[in-house]
Amino acid sequence: MSNIDKEKILDSKQGWGKLVNYYYEFRSEGGKFNSKDRARISEAPWMRSLLTKMNIQEKRVLDAGCGFGYYAFFAANLGGKVTAIDFSTEMIDRGRKLSIEHNMKVDFLVADVRDLPFDDASFDVIVSGMDLEIPDLNRAFANFARVLADKGQLLFSVPHPIIHHGKWETTEEGKDLFFKLDNYFSRDVFTAEWSDEKNHPVYFQRYRRPLQD
Repeated sequence: MSNIDKEKILDSKQGWGKLVNYYYEFRSEGGKFNSKDRARISEAPWMRSLLTKMNIQEKRVLDAGCGFGYYAFFAANLGGKVTAIDFSTEMIDRGRKLSIEHNMKVDFLVADVRDLPFDDASFDVIVSGMDLEIPDLNRAFANFARVLADKGQLLFSVPHPIIHHGKWETTEEGKDLFFKLDNYFSRDVFTAEWSDEKNHPVYFQRYRRPLQD
């Protein structure tokens, strides 16, 4: 990855915009690439279970960093009054199209979790799934605290950071041998490599930090 042309490395917003088609098939149950999503086993079932137990019917719900609306639609099906935000215009456009196709009432807006465009105490519940890979995390949580109503609830998940602090060592045939850690305690921007729905590489910036943060 060290030989990548710097001009090909996108910022985080551009990267997720490029991946909108792939990510929909990656994150959606039964999607073409869903088998590659480890979160379908390790994260999504727990998040859905917890959100269900929170009894969100008729509550004002914010999906912060919604992507195409994975948790937004789940919350709407539970009876929540859902607003969903993401900094990627492409992801929000996909969410709006899906809400029309499936006749789901979700208000999709382009916005950043670090600068929420809502009044104080606007929501009863905030859910943020596999997001928050940002350097100024405290700013995001300060915004969450501001827009949550008294006794409001926050439910969030993040990718385990160990996956961003090393790489798989493989055989000549490409078989995984072991995962070699780099500097687990680093807090910095790194270049991630994904592939789009046509298997074209997408290089973009993400932020990593240890789980203790």
